Amino acid sequence: MSKRAFAVSWTLRDDKALKEAGLAADDLAREADSLLARFPNAAVNPDEQRRLRAGLYRPLLALPKDDRSRVVDLVVATLLTE
Repeated sequence: MSKRAFAVSWTLRDDKALKEAGLAADDLAREADSLLARFPNAAVNPDEQRRLRAGLYRPLLALPKDDRSRVVDLVVATLLTE
């Protein structure tokens, strides 16, 4: 697991909505890391960032809409912050 994936996992480790939906923070972190590898310029390219965000929604479909948006925002902020 990369440093960024670990940061995502650590940020979401106690997220109540993820736990209630039966989603593992580690799995989401690995998926986010994989997506970031596909869209390496997401921090500076709005199109890549949009595609990264869209890719993050898929594994979170079990969450309610508001929680899904909140988690995607957290993941993107964590991934794109150095």
